Amino acid sequence: MRADREIANRLTVGLAILGSLLGKGAIAPSAIAQIIPDNTLPTPSRVTVGCTLCTIEGGTRQGNNLFHSFTEFSVPTGGEAIFNTLNSVDYIFSRVTGSAVSNIDGLLQANGTADLFLLNPNGILFGPNAQLDLGGAFVVSTADAIQFADQRFYSANAAETSLLTVSTPVGLAHWTQPVGTITSTGNLAVETAQSLVFAGGDISLAGGNLTALGGRVELGGLADIGTIGLAIDGATVRLTMPEMVNRSHVSLVNDARVDVTADGGGDITIQAQDVSLVGERTGLLAGIDFFSGTSDSQAGDITINATGTVKIDQADLLNEVLREAAGSGGNITVVGRELFLLNGGQINATSFSAGSTGQITVEMREGILISGVGVTGRRFLTSSLNSTVRQGGQGESGGIEISVSKGSLRIANGGAVSATVAGTGTAGDIDVQVRDAVVVDGVHPVGFPSALGSIIQVGATGQGGNLDVAAGTVSILNGADIAVSTFGIGDAGNITIAAREAILLRGPDVFVRDFPGNAERVGGISAGVQRSTLFPGAPPAEGNGGDINLITPSLSILDGAMIEVSTASLGNAGNINIAARNLLVQGRSVGDTFSSGIFSNVLAGAVGEGGRISVAADFAQMTEEGAISTASFSQGDAGDIQLRANVLRLDENALISAETRSSAGGDVRLELGQALLLRNGGRISTTAGTAQAGGDGGNIVILVSDGFVVAMPQENSDITANAFAGRGGSIALTARGILGIAPRSEQTALSDITASSALGVSGTIEVNTLDLDPDQGLIDLPAEVLDASQQVAQGCDPAAVAGGAQGEFYNSGRGGIVPLADNALSSDQVLEDLRLPEAWSEGPLVEAQGWLVSEANQVVLTVAPHPATVHHPCRD
Repeated sequence: MRADREIANRLTVGLAILGSLLGKGAIAPSAIAQIIPDNTLPTPSRVTVGCTLCTIEGGTRQGNNLFHSFTEFSVPTGGEAIFNTLNSVDYIFSRVTGSAVSNIDGLLQANGTADLFLLNPNGILFGPNAQLDLGGAFVVSTADAIQFADQRFYSANAAETSLLTVSTPVGLAHWTQPVGTITSTGNLAVETAQSLVFAGGDISLAGGNLTALGGRVELGGLADIGTIGLAIDGATVRLTMPEMVNRSHVSLVNDARVDVTADGGGDITIQAQDVSLVGERTGLLAGIDFFSGTSDSQAGDITINATGTVKIDQADLLNEVLREAAGSGGNITVVGRELFLLNGGQINATSFSAGSTGQITVEMREGILISGVGVTGRRFLTSSLNSTVRQGGQGESGGIEISVSKGSLRIANGGAVSATVAGTGTAGDIDVQVRDAVVVDGVHPVGFPSALGSIIQVGATGQGGNLDVAAGTVSILNGADIAVSTFGIGDAGNITIAAREAILLRGPDVFVRDFPGNAERVGGISAGVQRSTLFPGAPPAEGNGGDINLITPSLSILDGAMIEVSTASLGNAGNINIAARNLLVQGRSVGDTFSSGIFSNVLAGAVGEGGRISVAADFAQMTEEGAISTASFSQGDAGDIQLRANVLRLDENALISAETRSSAGGDVRLELGQALLLRNGGRISTTAGTAQAGGDGGNIVILVSDGFVVAMPQENSDITANAFAGRGGSIALTARGILGIAPRSEQTALSDITASSALGVSGTIEVNTLDLDPDQGLIDLPAEVLDASQQVAQGCDPAAVAGGAQGEFYNSGRGGIVPLADNALSSDQVLEDLRLPEAWSEGPLVEAQGWLVSEANQVVLTVAPHPATVHHPCRD
């Protein structure tokens, strides 16, 4: 925007200076010609003093070069200046050595086919009555000198001796800071296929036309000392700007136009710092003219090469194959720091007839703004870049390439970038490469949404173009669209968006309607086979919808915004493929009409299949009625849904659905790592027959490989594969555990898993859990307390053994008694202290000689006999 103000300020100052000069009479048209030779040449120029119809004779000839020199050179309104030359002259070089501006408001004429150079460092003004009658090219410059191939110069400084040469011109040298400007309000035209060149200083076309049908118009200049290169090839004259030298400014206002349309050829090139085109009829025109050309004809190119800002406000750059013409259109290339395309300003490559369009290329370093809608008569014109095969046209669109190396692309307030087929042909691809942000924002008050996309229009036959966007962030806001669609016969293209940081889709925060105001707009990303609502009697579209592919770390879909593939006519919907580390789908539109979501729809009246939705994410959250849905409202089946994530959360009536009205429901497959969380009415559904009609319920597969399915029982969060007249679907659920939700034969107010059918056969539910057994590895203890006195045997003395009786020892239970003498004691408590004593003295193992019962009713073996134990159980 800063650059806009700079251009406006420069234009205002320039016009003020021009008005001041006119007021003082410095460059006002005079009643008589001011053509005054300066007698600095060996053979001076000759002209009748005070003439109105002036014939210029004399001059010094060197080979095929003719040199003229004047103190002043101006032509009054209605006057003429005729250079009388021989046919053998190739170049006429005319310089002004005085201090006056050249004011030309009459006719400039030269005999033969010589190229005419007019050099005046003070400035040159072409008035509204200025005309040309030349057989060759016309080169106008405010440089100080013309440089030749043999390194000689023809200088406008009379004090400097110029060595005249037979060599060809190769440059326009600025030896001092340029001060002269070139201004034109006239209608200047050269012969067909010739060149018309303005080399300043600043250049201002303040009305009128510059015309070189099938030839070349070039505008450019320097603001500092330097030399502009000249390349002359027959009738073609080209400028080459030096590197590292500041350029001047070029502006076109007040319906000024540059026209090179013909039966082929025709180039327009502007090389400057800032370039400004302002006004409804202001513009640059190239291409194949009406009733012209053949199938082999090739139009020329339009090129703007700016080091600063390019502003196109209400104006247009057009390279067209016009009606009843034949041939291929040329390219349009715009290079600069910033581009502002405003208030209906357009850059169009178009074919109305039998021929393909050229390519549009926009390369900016810091940013692009495309914004606003203009009004021309009763027509609305959106600010836009358009590559179009129009109605009646036959051919291929050359497509659009946009790049911003450091900044952002913003399309707002009804602005658009589109590749379109309205006749027969192929819509070109759109390729957008932006380092920072791509923002498509808003709807113009008359109803035009800001848009980026490719369309096959009603009645057209062809192939839609692909849309590829790569940026740091991509935002589609407030009802704006990124779309590829077919309303005619042919497949829509595909959308691929890769954002290094994030993709954001947000619906408008106020209620807005689309054009012509019959529906709420929410905006988003869409690809589909559409049915026209503007032309109810139009033939149905026929073709397949395109795919949508999104790759980004973060994808947010908010406030009713949508990602949608659909078919509303004859053909299948495309697929949606999303790879995002974090996914958020949240909320409804401000009119409460639409849920935010990812959708694949077979709409009413369509004949075709729904597309698949595939999502891969780490964390996926859907809330406030956000949805991922495939649906069929007609004969075709709904598409399938595949979602892979570590965690999936559905909250506040969020929905994953593959439902149909009367056909088979789609399938849903969820592959999750840690958790599926269902809260506050969150649902997963593949229900069929929502219109109380036939169709089997779809299938649901949920695999939580290392986690749980969690719901709250009272929150009515459901997993359903129901049907009305058809068979219920199947549900297969595998997780480590399922909490708060349970299989049931029919839906209840609780959180349910159902696969029922109102009139048909119920489906199946299979639940597989990997539950852990808390009793795993434990042994049941005896229910009765043992009598320790009956279970312990004391070692027998030799006398008892000698008596022939051998004793027995019983070890039962797990508390306080060890199976082996060298084992540690175990406790009957849950926690045990198995540490060794700090002081440990290992002694010999001996038989227990006694036992006692502790206060805890545990049996303890003792080394020495206890006083209470005096019997010998081993004896008879």
